[in-house]
Amino acid sequence: MTRRHDRSLNAVVIVGASLAGYRTAQALREFGFRGSLHLVGEEPHLPYNRPPLSKHYLARTSDESSIWLATLLELDALDLALALGRTAVNVDLCARYVELDDGERLAYDALVIATGARPRLIAGLTETSRPPSVHTLRTIEDGRRLSDVLLPRPDGRPTDVTVVGSGFIGSEVASTSLGLGAHVTLIDSGEAPMSAVLHSEMGHVLACRHRQAGINLRSNATVREIMVDSAADGGISTEVRLANGESLAADAVVVGVGVTPTTGWLQASGLQLDDGLVCDETLQAHEGVFAAGDVTRWGPPGERGRRLEHWTNAVAQAEHVAHNIMAGPDATPFDNIPYYWSDQFGFRLEVVGEPPAGCDLDFVWGTPQAASLVALYRKGNDVLGVVAIDARHQMVAVRRAVRGASSWASALDAIAW
Repeated sequence: MTRRHDRSLNAVVIVGASLAGYRTAQALREFGFRGSLHLVGEEPHLPYNRPPLSKHYLARTSDESSIWLATLLELDALDLALALGRTAVNVDLCARYVELDDGERLAYDALVIATGARPRLIAGLTETSRPPSVHTLRTIEDGRRLSDVLLPRPDGRPTDVTVVGSGFIGSEVASTSLGLGAHVTLIDSGEAPMSAVLHSEMGHVLACRHRQAGINLRSNATVREIMVDSAADGGISTEVRLANGESLAADAVVVGVGVTPTTGWLQASGLQLDDGLVCDETLQAHEGVFAAGDVTRWGPPGERGRRLEHWTNAVAQAEHVAHNIMAGPDATPFDNIPYYWSDQFGFRLEVVGEPPAGCDLDFVWGTPQAASLVALYRKGNDVLGVVAIDARHQMVAVRRAVRGASSWASALDAIAW
């Protein structure tokens, strides 16, 4: 479908060459944009998919080519000016240009900021002070380094892996590590895995599955410090010390405690920053400046809005930004129902919506102990979210039912579970 072309639109610059940035470029061409299109990426790689980094890429069950979002031929067909391995350092909103790390200035009529986010660290560690046995997982290089550690040891001893944070990344890394034969301890400051997002009752359902799989789960635990020393074999010895005084020896420590939006280069730009780049409902941060993906915090003026870090959200926002760039003054609000999933410990976890705290969990398909289940987050007469384990057909019906529904409760209660 070709969108109406804004006559003043001749040059678009996209900063961030991961999923959101690449999909914005692709959608702009699909919607009929024929002007100049720059795609700037900090990493030297072609655009690639990040979710496999914690799963089959980490396990080395597939090669690197499986994670590329596009081939060279497909990128060439988009007629992009690619600037990979380059960093944006500033944006001038008045003169409408982006400055790169080598001083080059890219003029734009529309700018898309899709710089994503960086992993947070703990216990006073920084990227420069982080010892080699402490890992985060965001890039191909991160995946390679961690995968090397998880490979079977020459002496046959299982690798001892301590994962800090039991959110999506932490749980998936724990699952993959376990599948490679590692001994895995999973530490989280909450009462159960993913309880920050899915809340207590569902967190305890997941905790049972983690333990049944063989994970040493430590909930309500915080890391006080990570100590590294020389080992007798010439390597390094790593010890994770908890606030309760307990110490855990580890060959590898993986920190998965969330991310920080990559907005440092925008500090002097005049754009509003608040744990992300603040945008209105149309995903516009300033005249001609849009955002998509993990870096984006959007909502009505005067409200803090929300920020989501999911693959499906990045794709949906990228396509909507491309639509709004082409629509000019007829830009529309972004209104997408959140949907995301996680593959871990042999099951698929799926979530629709953003369930707030204080909901009652209503199991409408299966039970907490069943292999497959669907549960609704009810609050009063409303349903505010849905969670499922290994219930893909049911979740297709859920997503179809709530799309455009004025009442989720009525739409979902009509399903013959």
